[in-house]
Amino acid sequence: MENEKITIIEEYGRMTFGDYDKLLAIIDKCPFSANEYCPSAEETVSILMADLKNYTLFIIWILETGYETAENAYDRLFLSKEFNRKFSLAFEEDAPQDFYLSESTKKFHLPGCENVKRIMLKNEKMKRRRMEKNKWKSMTVRRNVTRQELLAKGYIPCRACCKGDHWAE
Repeated sequence: MENEKITIIEEYGRMTFGDYDKLLAIIDKCPFSANEYCPSAEETVSILMADLKNYTLFIIWILETGYETAENAYDRLFLSKEFNRKFSLAFEEDAPQDFYLSESTKKFHLPGCENVKRIMLKNEKMKRRRMEKNKWKSMTVRRNVTRQELLAKGYIPCRACCKGDHWAE
């Protein structure tokens, strides 16, 4: 584990889910927790976000091992939002997983995507009203497929659930 390399993909401000898991394994071995500590909003902007490459592990440690109190609630929310705005997790190019595919928009979605839930709910309402099936938005599940396979077939990532994916920008 000590010799494993963790790569932050700097061009897009992201890292793979696998590398994130490696960071969590390192954090789990740490004898200290952030507890109620959280840098102020000013420190977040001027220090942490200004040098995100060097502070990524520190920020993840704070977010993963700390907890919210009445005193740090604003700063913790600010840190989380700023970090999520500048940093995201990326798919591992060759890692097969499940995706929802929209035939009408040619987009692929992650399970749990709000757009998938919205489309499924809308389809259910149309079904109850006995509307014509051709007005429904087709949504299928593809299991154990890679992003590259979907991109090769002309699908594009959903902007809502694949925001860290540079193809969705």
